[in-house]
Amino acid sequence: MSALGSVESVGATAERWLAYVGGLVQLVSPSLKRAVVSPLKARRATQRAIRQGMAVGIEAIPIVSLVTFFIGVIMALQGAYELRRLGAALSAKHRWRPV
Repeated sequence: MSALGSVESVGATAERWLAYVGGLVQLVSPSLKRAVVSPLKARRATQRAIRQGMAVGIEAIPIVSLVTFFIGVIMALQGAYELRRLGAALSAKHRWRPV
């Protein structure tokens, strides 16, 4: 093995090692940043996230109500079809006869 081959081998090994260490730093740095951030800032961020979640939930009530209504209509139509297919009477006059 020549001297140039040895230098290339050492350089390639060092390059792989530095790439590995750089990947570890990129992986661990967000966690370390969160651990170092003051608890007061983290508490404010948590409060903002909860407030935002509540606002989004409240604003979603109309569309959720509309979707729920249409799901109910679809279930009623499918139920009526199945009852008719099985021979059940769908009118209320057959159920409530005067005595």
